[in-house]
Amino acid sequence: MSVLSGLRKANPAAEGSGQSKILRNLLVPRKLRFHWRARNWGNPQGARGSEMEQKIEHVLYLLLAAAVVLSLINSGIVVNSALASREAAKLAEEAAKPANIDVITITANACTDCFDINAIVDNLKKANIKIDSEKIIDTSSSEAKQLIADYKINKLPTIIVTGDVGRQSVKSFFGAGWQATETSAVYTGQLPPYADAAGAVKGLVGITRIVDRNCEKCGDLSNVLDFFKQAGVKFSSEKILDYDSAEGRELTNRFGVERLPAMVISKDILEYPVVAEVWPQLGAEEKQGMYALHATSPPYRDIKQNKIIGLVTVVYLSDKSCTTCYDVKTNKQILENFGIALNSESDIDVSDTAGKTLIKKYSITKVPVILVSPEGKDYARFVSAWRQVGDVSEDGWHIMRNPNVLGTYKDLTTGQVVTPQQAGAAS
Repeated sequence: MSVLSGLRKANPAAEGSGQSKILRNLLVPRKLRFHWRARNWGNPQGARGSEMEQKIEHVLYLLLAAAVVLSLINSGIVVNSALASREAAKLAEEAAKPANIDVITITANACTDCFDINAIVDNLKKANIKIDSEKIIDTSSSEAKQLIADYKINKLPTIIVTGDVGRQSVKSFFGAGWQATETSAVYTGQLPPYADAAGAVKGLVGITRIVDRNCEKCGDLSNVLDFFKQAGVKFSSEKILDYDSAEGRELTNRFGVERLPAMVISKDILEYPVVAEVWPQLGAEEKQGMYALHATSPPYRDIKQNKIIGLVTVVYLSDKSCTTCYDVKTNKQILENFGIALNSESDIDVSDTAGKTLIKKYSITKVPVILVSPEGKDYARFVSAWRQVGDVSEDGWHIMRNPNVLGTYKDLTTGQVVTPQQAGAAS
C-alpha cells in the first residue's frame, strides 16, 4: 500500500481536502505530480492504485528519510567540531599561561670549585614561568639543612622549585636532570665537583704520575691525563715523581705498582660519568681511597725485572747494486705505525762482512729485508702482522722473508731483480 493510499484509507474524508494536498506536495516533486495528474486525467480508475505510483512514493519516502538522517549527522559533526575547537582553544590558552612558582637556591659557598648553579637558574627564568618568590640560602643555614633532609638532597648547590611545576607549559623543562612531582622539583643534574649533604666536596681529583726519567721513550701517561681533562675532570693537585725518589718508591710499594710510567689517582675520578663508563676496562683496584694505573703497552720499565721492556733494534739489509729495488727504509714507517719504539738502527749491505754473516746465519735469499730484535714480541699487533712477511728464528730475531709484498727485490740465489708483477706472470 502506498503512503497516499494508506492515508486515504485511514481518513477518506481527507481525500481531496487540503491535508491530502499538503502531504502530496511534500512527498512528490512537482514534475511527478504533473505526471500523476496527467495519468489520472486519461485513466482515473487505473492511476489511483497503480503499482508504479506506489514504487515512486516508496523511493521518495526513503530518499527523504535518508536526507533527514544525513542532515542530522552533519549537524552533529558541525556541533562536535565546534565543541572540539572551543576545547582546543581553551587548552591552548591554559597552556600558554605562565606557571606560578617559588624558587629556593641552596648554595655551597665553602666549595669554590663546585658546580655553577646560576646557569640553571638563568635557564629556569627563560621558561614560561612567573616567580612569586625567590630565596638564596647557604648549606650552612638551619633552613637549608632542613630542606636538604626534607627533599633528600645529595648534591649541592641545587634549586628547589615549588608551585605549578606540573603545568603543561613547563612540564618538559623539569625532565632530565630534575627530580620532579606535580608540586615540586629539585635539580639533580650537577656535574662534579659538588658538595654532598654533609658538605664534603666530591669530584676534586688528586693525581700523581710516577715516571722513569732515564727512559726517554717510555712516556709519562700524558695521553691519559689529556683524556681526563677533556672529560671535564677538575684536579685538586698534580705531581710528577721519579720512581727512584723516596716518595716515588713509597708510592710504588704502597700501591703495588709493577710497571712505569704509573699514575696514582684519587677515587673521586669516578664521579665523572665519562670516566666511570670506561673505568672497568682499566682493571684498576681501589686501595686506601686511591687507584693505581700503569702502562699497558711498551716501552715501559718492569720494576721487578728492573729493565725496560719493548725497546727494539732493527737491521736494514739491502743490496746497493740493486738501484730499482724498493726502499728498505719503508719498513721503518711500518714499524712505527705498530707503535714500536726503535732503540737502535743499522744499515748493512749484502757485500759487507756483517751482511754476509746475517745471510748465512738466517738463510736469507731475498733483499731488501729487515731483521727485528726479540723485543718485537712485546708488540701484539706487530706479532700478528709479521706472520705474513716473515718468521722468527730460534734466537728470537724476526727475519723478513717476503719483500715482494713491498715491491721490487733481488733474488740472491739467482742474482735476478724481480718485480711482483713478473713473479706473478712467471707462476
